[in-house]
Amino acid sequence: MHRALPVLLALAAGLWALLAPTPRPAGAAEASAPLADRWDLGWARGPWGGGATDGPPRRVLVYVRADNAPCLALERAAGADAGMARAAAPFKAIVLEPEADGEDARHAEALGIHTAPRLLVLEPASWRQLVGGTAIAADLPIRPVRAITGGHLEPIGVAWELERASTESPASWPQARSPAPGADPVLAAEWLEAAGALAEAEAFLAEGLAGERSPNGVFHRMARLRAAVLSHTVSGAADSEGTIEAALLMESDPRLLFRGWSLLASVFERRALAAAEAGGTYRGVEARRWDRRARETSRLAWMDCPDEAALPFGALLLERYGARPADLDSLDRAFCGAVLRTLTGLGGDDHPRVQRAAAVVATLR
Repeated sequence: MHRALPVLLALAAGLWALLAPTPRPAGAAEASAPLADRWDLGWARGPWGGGATDGPPRRVLVYVRADNAPCLALERAAGADAGMARAAAPFKAIVLEPEADGEDARHAEALGIHTAPRLLVLEPASWRQLVGGTAIAADLPIRPVRAITGGHLEPIGVAWELERASTESPASWPQARSPAPGADPVLAAEWLEAAGALAEAEAFLAEGLAGERSPNGVFHRMARLRAAVLSHTVSGAADSEGTIEAALLMESDPRLLFRGWSLLASVFERRALAAAEAGGTYRGVEARRWDRRARETSRLAWMDCPDEAALPFGALLLERYGARPADLDSLDRAFCGAVLRTLTGLGGDDHPRVQRAAAVVATLR
């Protein structure tokens, strides 16, 4: 596994509209329900001038949401995830809905957020400055919660990021919209993307491309994979992602390989869910086939998973493999055992994610 933190600049605004399955009709009614009914983590609403930072100082977790498929998917999953609730407990959690206009829209604009969902961590003083109108995101250290995969904000990954963000020093947080000179371009692009600074991410990529002579340089690689994602199409009963997989099969950068394959694994997993909800098929493909594709691409992503993401992604991978134990052969089960041994070596037997993974593997024997 490689140590470089993974990124795919391609996962910009509109990716979910491109790849996510359409929510069930019931989702429209659910989307209009009070947020607390769907994700009961004690999220605060206005007035923003005082109550949001009353009491003992705590870091602020800002959730920027909209009535769209990715937000609804995150809320459905998080509402049933005890680990994510525990990871969010140290924060003062605030929700912003820019579509509601008013103060929500003003604060989202100050944060520079134009797509949702986004999860951002700020110090209390920084939040007070934003609310008071005396600062903008470019002036403050902000810690975006990044997806551990190229797909969506899975609860395991969100919990992992929140656990890290609760103890990190703000001095280690890069400025949200100004990568430090000489910063790793992959990490810098990921930071901008996760923070919602899409215009800045585009400018960063354009500047990097202009100054990079080799067509195999990292900026050119990022641009090619980005183009593959944005040009993605599926026709008929195809059960593959032609442009994305074609780009990955020509790729050698482990950071982009992890991000690309993990993106497809997340997409296939969601399509398996859509097939199950629709009565057995999605786009003419059976749920079991989508599940199989999710496992296959998870395994490819694991081959290039960076050390920093190995524990949460390995736990997520084992849950995918454990979802249909009857479909696994002896090689699949041996692979799951090897992944568990890696996780145990990283986190120890007592780590909650290792214990959760061990329980999954125990059911496969």
